[in-house]
Amino acid sequence: PDVALMVSAILLSVTPGTPEARLYQERGGSGPVGPAEIAAAKAAQQPVSQTPSGSYSPVGYILYAVPIRLLAPEGIVAQLAGARLVAVLLGTAAVLAVAWAGLEAGLDARMATAAGVVAGYQPMWCQQTAVVTADATLFCFASLFFALMLRTLRRPSRRLGVATAAVLALTLLSKPAGLFALPFAVM
Repeated sequence: PDVALMVSAILLSVTPGTPEARLYQERGGSGPVGPAEIAAAKAAQQPVSQTPSGSYSPVGYILYAVPIRLLAPEGIVAQLAGARLVAVLLGTAAVLAVAWAGLEAGLDARMATAAGVVAGYQPMWCQQTAVVTADATLFCFASLFFALMLRTLRRPSRRLGVATAAVLALTLLSKPAGLFALPFAVM
């Protein structure tokens, strides 16, 4: 490997008392964000989004806001635990939706359960449903959309169609990666 290329790819920014190395430059709504942009924003008293999730819809984060608001008197540790519990519940609901989708696809109960277990044990699934992230919301709504879509194909009804469309909308609003569900919507 080209070590010089790798070293030059690392953004080394030093803030007072905290050196840090990053493999990619943080981006805000108007492009790269570095120490100069952060200092300028602080001087102008304007917040700077330093996370790629800054451009995501608030759909998932609204769900996390509920325990954060309710547990405010208990302190930050309780608030974080409450928000993480929401992520775990979203992940659990997604695993159950995958199992339901398996049943709707015609798998027997044991194979449908296995499908849910396999989905839940994927490393990225476990990681992204244990922390506060838009991914847990996306997994939940996308899995639920897929199960509802299969159900609608088997037993069409207006009510199921409306529910499927509503969950598709939530999938699309959860995170831009929800766009993967659109091709399935034409089924």
